[in-house]
Amino acid sequence: MRKSVLVAALVVIFFLTLYSFPARTRFSDEEGKELAVFFNYLLFENFGAYVLFGSKPMCEAFLPPDLTPEEWTEKTRKIPESVLKKGKFVQSDFSTEWRTWEKAKSRLPLRRFRILFGPKSIVLLDLRQVQAVLKGHEPFFREVLGGFPDIAEIERWDSPFWQNIRSNHKALGLLFGYGWENVCYFESPFRDLSQEHDEPDAERPSADAFGIPEFATPMGSPRVLEFQAERERIREMYRGKDMLETTLQRLIAE
Repeated sequence: MRKSVLVAALVVIFFLTLYSFPARTRFSDEEGKELAVFFNYLLFENFGAYVLFGSKPMCEAFLPPDLTPEEWTEKTRKIPESVLKKGKFVQSDFSTEWRTWEKAKSRLPLRRFRILFGPKSIVLLDLRQVQAVLKGHEPFFREVLGGFPDIAEIERWDSPFWQNIRSNHKALGLLFGYGWENVCYFESPFRDLSQEHDEPDAERPSADAFGIPEFATPMGSPRVLEFQAERERIREMYRGKDMLETTLQRLIAE
C-alpha cells in the first residue's frame, strides 16, 4: 500500500515539475529560433492560431515548390511586392524546421493537437474539434466517407479518410471551420471573400497583426464576425508574451 502511494506521489511530482518550467527551456537557442519561424508561418500566416486558441478545427499551410534561388526569383519576379510581403510566398521548404519539430515533439506531451507533414503542406489539427465537426454533421460525413474514422486515421494525412475529405470541398470546408452555410456558398457566383474585409496592416503576419481565415461567404456572414472576435482574443493571449512559449504551452494543454 505504501509503495503504491509513493509511486503515485512520484508521478504527480514528475508532472508538476514538467509543467512548472517554461516549455522553451527544453530546447536549445538554435532549436528555438527554428521553431519560432515554423510556428509563425503556421499560426499567423496560415491561420493556425485559430486552431490553437479559436474554433477552427484545422488549418493547412502549403509549402513552396522545390526551386533553386534563380528559379524562385524568376517565379516571384512578377508578383506584386505588396502580395509577397503578406507571407503567402516563402522560399523555405521548412524541411529543417520540420526535422527540428520532429525531434522537439518527443519532449512535449501533446494531447489534443497534432501537426502533420505532407508532401505539399503542413497541417495543424485540433482532434477534439475535428471529431466534434464529424459528429455534428454525421449523416453528411458518413455519406462522403462510407463510414466513420477512428483516431488513427485522422492522425495520418495519407489515410483514406483524408483522401476522401480532400476530394470533397464541402467536407474540407467544414473541417476548416467555415460552417455549413459558407461551404455551400463556395460555388456561388455571388460569393464574397472574408479576407477582403480584413487584411492585416503589417508587412508580414505575426502575433501582433494577422488576418482572419479566407473563405467564400455571403456578405455579412456571422462567421466573419466570429473570427474577428477570436482574433482579438488571440492577440490578447500573445500580447507582451514570448510567442514560442505561449504556443508550446497551448500545444501541451489538456
